[in-house]
Amino acid sequence: MAKFSMQEVASVAEIQQLINDWVYELDFNHGLSMDTIVTEDCVYTMHSGTRTGRDAIVEAYRQRAERLTAGGEAMPPMRHLNANLRVEFRDPDHAAITFGMAFYTAEGNPAGARHTDASAIADVWMECRREDDGHWRISRFESDQPFVRLPG
Repeated sequence: MAKFSMQEVASVAEIQQLINDWVYELDFNHGLSMDTIVTEDCVYTMHSGTRTGRDAIVEAYRQRAERLTAGGEAMPPMRHLNANLRVEFRDPDHAAITFGMAFYTAEGNPAGARHTDASAIADVWMECRREDDGHWRISRFESDQPFVRLPG
């Protein structure tokens, strides 16, 4: 059973907000301002490989946006829904977190945004660190998709 100090309760709320900000950044800004959410030395494993550092992470999202909008196409909508956040403090300024995520996207789907089932259900593992400015940021991101929508 979880038992947190009052400081840890406040940190859990801040970490939950960090994850909400991360999801909002992905869904509405396509990861192009991810540099405000991750640490300078963040290790970030995406479908296209592992990136290390803010610049490499933002560049990966920039390339994705460029690919998806090539030829004047509109950016396909996507949404990430997270649930079941678990927080384990390593020390007052470091936390390991896990949560589940449902991912919806029109990308690659002939029905486009009218397709309403999840594209994938993911297990997510992150490390978060409170930095010198007092803000929590993501220092490691990994995920696995035990459920993925089949093409067609």
